[in-house]
Amino acid sequence: MVHLFLFKTAALVSSTLLASVRATDVGQGGVITLTHLSGSNLKVDTYGANIFSFCPSYDPLGDVLVVSRETVHDGIKPISGGITVVFPNLEASKDHPIPELGFARVSRWTVEYVKLANDENTYSSALLRLESSDATHQMWPFKFLLMYTVRLYSTSLETELTVMTTGSGGMDFQALLNNHFYVNDVRENGVVISGLQNAEYLDRVTGMTQNDTRESFGIMSRVDSIYNDVKNDVIATIKGNGFNKEVVIQKTARYNDGRISTFAAKTDCVVSNPWNEDTKSDFSNEEYIHMVAIGAGGVSQNLGVFLGVSYTVNQVITVSKST
Repeated sequence: MVHLFLFKTAALVSSTLLASVRATDVGQGGVITLTHLSGSNLKVDTYGANIFSFCPSYDPLGDVLVVSRETVHDGIKPISGGITVVFPNLEASKDHPIPELGFARVSRWTVEYVKLANDENTYSSALLRLESSDATHQMWPFKFLLMYTVRLYSTSLETELTVMTTGSGGMDFQALLNNHFYVNDVRENGVVISGLQNAEYLDRVTGMTQNDTRESFGIMSRVDSIYNDVKNDVIATIKGNGFNKEVVIQKTARYNDGRISTFAAKTDCVVSNPWNEDTKSDFSNEEYIHMVAIGAGGVSQNLGVFLGVSYTVNQVITVSKST
């Protein structure tokens, strides 16, 4: 059974790496700091498992991610920005009292381990866990287990979310790793996105579904689009002060039956910027200038797992200087 397999795996990994966990790794308020010998670093809040800071080795003070200035790490209000773990739904549910973007981002996750790299050729990592509880059952009737792996390299960040049911029946859900990238000024092609040409997408602003014919595009107004089954890497070229950044998002998804069989799953991509029109946005009206959200997961339709089968979405975000 896949959930028993993963329970045992998590327990084994946790016990063997226990010596790697130090009091300083999980700081006040439940913030984990991962560092790498190359100089890169990140911070993840156990409330929502939100990665709210990521700085590559070539610019250890230059954050790739952005959060709203209204964000407070109080374990009560969800973190606006960073890398948001969306589960079990993107939109507010009609059938269950689940908030928009789900409840994973407003839940306290458990730290399984924190491990710091011992040389520049390996990665620092953390594993977090969230499982169903009385609080989640009040919103959603399913029993589940989420395992979230974070790996930090010199100029890359890898995140992987595995979803499984621990109940006796099937479970339908959606999952998304939504990345909010810092942009100096999104207007006038402050960010240019490529890799989505010929992909079908739902424009949630207009309600229309169409194919994207653009080789690349900037953000000139409110954007809220779900791209279905994106095959290519998605690239964001971001203008900066002194140098530009190229952010490459590689994404995969798969189902696993707990033995040796792995089945590829499609990966959707979400691109959004609230501009100054979206009153429901977690960002205030003027903050839209400094952000673009590009997410990977499965949200164009419901995903499904049953006992013995897990779903995993993986993304690798690589940042480099560009001319």
